[in-house]
Amino acid sequence: MSATDLIVEANNKFHEFKSAYNTSPPDFVLCGKLLNELKMLFIKFPTFLPGGSKDSSTRAKEVVLARQTLEYAILLNTKEQKLEDFERNMSHLQALYDDYSDVMPSERRRLIVGLNLLRLLAHNRTTEFHMQLELIDTADHEDMYIRDVIQLERFLMEGSYHKLLQARGKIPSNEYIVFMNMLLDTVRTEIADCSVRAYEKLSVKGATKLLMFQSEAETLEWSKTKESWNRVGDDFVFDRMTEAEARALPFHDIILNNLGYAHEMERIV
Repeated sequence: MSATDLIVEANNKFHEFKSAYNTSPPDFVLCGKLLNELKMLFIKFPTFLPGGSKDSSTRAKEVVLARQTLEYAILLNTKEQKLEDFERNMSHLQALYDDYSDVMPSERRRLIVGLNLLRLLAHNRTTEFHMQLELIDTADHEDMYIRDVIQLERFLMEGSYHKLLQARGKIPSNEYIVFMNMLLDTVRTEIADCSVRAYEKLSVKGATKLLMFQSEAETLEWSKTKESWNRVGDDFVFDRMTEAEARALPFHDIILNNLGYAHEMERIV
C-alpha cells in the first residue's frame, strides 16, 4: 500500500474515531477499536519507519494525523480515567511535538500540555510537574490552559485551599474537570489526615467548611471512607496517628504551618 493510500485510510478512520468520541456519551468501545487500528496504520507510515526521510512528500500529513489521533486518545483516556493509557499516549505525543516541531503546530497542544500538568499535580507528582513546566516555552506560561494550572499549584503550595475550590468553576476547559476533582480529593484527604494529627475532635459543621463541601450531608458521606473519623453526635472524634505517619503526609508541613489554615482550624473547632 502506498503512503498516499495509508493516509487516506488513516484519515477516514480518524474521522470515525473523532465522531465516536464526540457522541454523548462517547462510544468508548468503538473508540478503543478504532484507536488500535489507527496505531497499526501509523507504524506503516514512511516517516515513522526506521530511517524515515524528512523529505517525504507525505511527512507533514502523517505527523498531523498521528498527532491529532493521540490528542483525542488522551482526551478519551481522561474521560475514561485510564491513567496508564494517558501517560503512555502522552509520552508518544510529546515525542511528536518535540521531534517534528517544524510541522505546523497543533491548535490543541497547549490544552493537552496543560491537562498533563494538571494530571501530575492531582497525583502529587510535583517534581515531575516542575520538570515538565521547565520544558515549556516561557511564552506559553501565559496561555490560559497552562497559566491556570500554574496558579493552582501556587494555591496548593500556599495552602489556599478555598481558592482551589473557587477555581473549579473557572477551569479553561471541561476536559479539566476529571483531574480538578482528583486534585480536590487529594487536598481534602491531606487536610483530613493533618486534622487527625492536630486535633482530637472537630465539629461536623466545621469539617464541612474546612473540607470545602457544600453541605454537612456531603461531609458525612465522605467521612464514611475515613477509618479514623468517628462520628459522635455533632462531632468527629479522631483516632490519633503517630508522629511518623503524620510526617509522611505530602503536604503536612504546608498545612500545619499555613497561618490561614491554622486560624480557621482554631476558630471552628
